[in-house]
Amino acid sequence: MLSKLGETQLSGCAPALMCSVHRPGDPQVLLGIDRVDYIKGIPHKLLAMETFLETHPSYVGKVVLLQIAVPTRTDVLDYQKLRATAHELVGRINGRFGSPGYAPVQYLDKSIDFAELVALYYTSAACVVSSLRDGMNLVAYEYVACQQVKCFRSWLPSHVTGSSERAPHLSCCTFALFGMTPIVVCLCIHHW
Repeated sequence: MLSKLGETQLSGCAPALMCSVHRPGDPQVLLGIDRVDYIKGIPHKLLAMETFLETHPSYVGKVVLLQIAVPTRTDVLDYQKLRATAHELVGRINGRFGSPGYAPVQYLDKSIDFAELVALYYTSAACVVSSLRDGMNLVAYEYVACQQVKCFRSWLPSHVTGSSERAPHLSCCTFALFGMTPIVVCLCIHHW
């Protein structure tokens, strides 16, 4: 993906994000980019974030889940319900753990352009892919492609995401969330 971009093109992409430097005290961004679809596990990801903040209260104010939820099948009632469920969860999580100036979940119902996407991949501390059943899931590959030698990043793919099997250079350790088998996330940290 990035090989198609020249250095000058990349440096001009969403400069406010690309040039941002993480300052001590700024929340770390966990990035989720998914179509609003049942197989993507967006509600499960939100529940995982809620459980994480419950069990690790020291991270409240230090981590933010930025979920880009690309609308799909907006005229289908079941997908409208899925979107409403996600909105309810976001409201509950932000109500429980948020404060003035801090919302633990930032949820955007929209597509983003390529320059913003690259900038978000580049600046995020981790990418969370929570698919319940999926094919290749190119989000994981795009995230890894946008990383630089300057530091390591984390990639958190679901074990049922095809891309988790095709990345032998990444080390995985699996843990279950909520004690349910289908909701398993691999923590994969790559060192460049």
